Amino acid sequence: MKSFERNLSLFAVASGLVLLAAAARGAGAATAAPRPSFEVADLYFELNDTDGDLGLHGRIDGDPWQLL
Repeated sequence: MKSFERNLSLFAVASGLVLLAAAARGAGAATAAPRPSFEVADLYFELNDTDGDLGLHGRIDGDPWQLL
């Protein structure tokens, strides 16, 4: 049960950081110049029950990359 609680805590912290980053980006979006969009931009959270860890995976593709 402690493993589940720890994983839940990790997930909550990771989710909070993602929301905080999104809010910070949104706050500056009104004054920033328009940015080119990526064709593919995905973010995955993977909870590994065997090892009890949380992984963060991203897939980003833009041609050509101008800003990340």
